Amino acid sequence: MPLASFPRRRAIAALGLFPWITACSGDDKDDRDEPSEASRDRDELGRSYGPERLSSPRLDPSLVRLVARGNGTPNLLMRGNAPLENGRFAYDGLVAALRAAAGSDWPERFRIVDVCLMNEIVEGDEVDVERRYWEAHPDRGRFIHHPIFGALTDPADYPSALRRTVERWSGLDRMDDLLRELDSMLNTAASDGVAQVLFVHCRAGRDRTGQTIASYDMRYQGRSYREAISNAEQVAGRSLVRFSRYGTAWYAHKLADRLSLPTIGPIP
Repeated sequence: MPLASFPRRRAIAALGLFPWITACSGDDKDDRDEPSEASRDRDELGRSYGPERLSSPRLDPSLVRLVARGNGTPNLLMRGNAPLENGRFAYDGLVAALRAAAGSDWPERFRIVDVCLMNEIVEGDEVDVERRYWEAHPDRGRFIHHPIFGALTDPADYPSALRRTVERWSGLDRMDDLLRELDSMLNTAASDGVAQVLFVHCRAGRDRTGQTIASYDMRYQGRSYREAISNAEQVAGRSLVRFSRYGTAWYAHKLADRLSLPTIGPIP
């Protein structure tokens, strides 16, 4: 490939990663010794989850919902918020909340797969509490850590051709990988017949969890973008923070443009 094409390829790569890495790159100060745009983006991303940091996380049973049932398996996909109580893992409370939300679908024998979407940058203590619990109790289930961040830019601000280029990259969330794993676990029966209860959660159980479940709904449940985001906002009791809304919209465009899913519908 001609050397002259390298700057062009580098520019395209940078544009592809821009929605997800802007907040993690660049100088903190601009030429006028004022906070740079990258610095402001990092601060805003941190503040977007600020309300979740104002109090210790506490399991809220009202946020625990059944999302999907396994096809030919007793497995369940469920969602909620951080399963913690006074800085400890709330196993008994979590099981009670899951059982109540699942109703007659609750299996007699089960193991929990704790799918934690929190990040270790600002939520490392909480992530460690969960990880240590499952290391000490492998007979009760297991722990999967897959941090979700959302996206910094709105796909509606991009020309369609550039947006389609950006969609080729998975971004920091690696949403395809996570959803593929969730759907595989949901629809694969354990060799011993014990049901897997997949519990997906972030700290508050609203934004990052809402983004992830909305993405699953579009990819595997046949929901349109508007249906998926409406359901996420109904559970949250408000609009999702913009980084989670943008992340959901980017994924919807990817499903419509690259997989040609006819169910996605309009994406504002």
